[in-house]
Amino acid sequence: SYTVLSKNPNISLITNRNLSNTIINQGPNFLPIQIINIGDVALNNLNLNSVSQQDSDMRYTNYGISGSVCSNGQSLNIGESCMIVVSYTPTTIKSGDINIAPTAQYYDQLGNQLSYAKSSLKINYSSINLNTLFILGGDYG
Repeated sequence: SYTVLSKNPNISLITNRNLSNTIINQGPNFLPIQIINIGDVALNNLNLNSVSQQDSDMRYTNYGISGSVCSNGQSLNIGESCMIVVSYTPTTIKSGDINIAPTAQYYDQLGNQLSYAKSSLKINYSSINLNTLFILGGDYG
């Protein structure tokens, strides 16, 4: 007898910042995100959920990416990664969260195609009006 080991798909989403305190009407704030296949099986048909449906001031872009750009439908072999950038260009004061939740397909040990949708990254965003910021100064002695 033998044991068939199951496949363990897994995606890691890494960023080192958020989209808080973006100044309205001052152009976009960019958030780079690395997507890495850290599982033990190749992933196919990568699909990125829409950020513009979560907030109309959000878009995916490839601004500033020097490596592999993630695109819908692509594959990620074990250990491979790609990058996406979320562009946030607010025109009103607001705050909230968006969720980056890629999905993919993979083949199990029996050759069946299965779906993977367990990874997500919650990103905080907020916008401020520069005209409402005050700098206090002076001699209060």
